[in-house]
Amino acid sequence: MTSLAAGEELWIVSRDLIRYASAVEVVKDLGAIRFDDNGLAVARCSVAIHSCDRPVPRTLA
Repeated sequence: MTSLAAGEELWIVSRDLIRYASAVEVVKDLGAIRFDDNGLAVARCSVAIHSCDRPVPRTLA
């Protein structure tokens, strides 16, 4: 097995100030490998998105 590309991890955090929503996107790239016996190259990557919405605060009249 031969490593073709190194992996990396990326976290993207976003905040919607209108809807009071937050999200984090986690990208985990495990890189690419090649199986030497058959020449098959495989890239592995996963993406997870976690989010939450908060109720909009009410204003006092």
